[in-house]
Amino acid sequence: GGPYGYGYRYLGPSLGFTAGWMFLCAKTASAATAALGFSAYLLRLVSGDLRLMPLLETARSMQLCFEIAEHPRVAAIVGATAKNGDVARALHYVWTPEGRESEYLKSRVVMAARAAGKLPIGGLWQQIKDLEGLERASRFDRQLGMAGEMVLHPAQVEIVNRTYTPTAEELAYYRGMIETLEAALAQGRASTMYDGEHIDIAHVKTARDIVEMAQAFED
Repeated sequence: GGPYGYGYRYLGPSLGFTAGWMFLCAKTASAATAALGFSAYLLRLVSGDLRLMPLLETARSMQLCFEIAEHPRVAAIVGATAKNGDVARALHYVWTPEGRESEYLKSRVVMAARAAGKLPIGGLWQQIKDLEGLERASRFDRQLGMAGEMVLHPAQVEIVNRTYTPTAEELAYYRGMIETLEAALAQGRASTMYDGEHIDIAHVKTARDIVEMAQAFED
């Protein structure tokens, strides 16, 4: 009634009537869109097709991170440690750019997720303009075993993608490792030296995982 009353008063009966009906149609379309979205969400929830990615933001959730990760509908768990965020408040730690205070938490999230066969997700770098800090933080998360990062701004996406994508040098190293061990296996040896280091089947399994991940990113 508001748009009709306003239009009737200032624009006249015809335009007021038109404005009222336009507002009603817009609201109806908006409600229908929301209803359709909720229906799709509900159907996926009931069918079991919907996957969840819980954020661990309380001390209890962090203590029970493995039990949370084990749930069939959980695809990943997030160990986000934003400056002055929920996690810092829950644990009463003092945030630093180096992240030493949250290293145990992130390692615990990685272990719980991997043990449950799920993905550990890191983040959350909220200093939007500090892209160098984001790169250091995401590189550290990758070193800990995270599978990816939550981001806040489109400007952060390219840096995180680059950080988690194996470089050409890394791929050349791991492909060379695979070829070296395959040559050793053909000679009846289960281990050999590569680039000054001992390697065996366990190392090559890691190399294959990294090469396959890079190929998946390209696809």
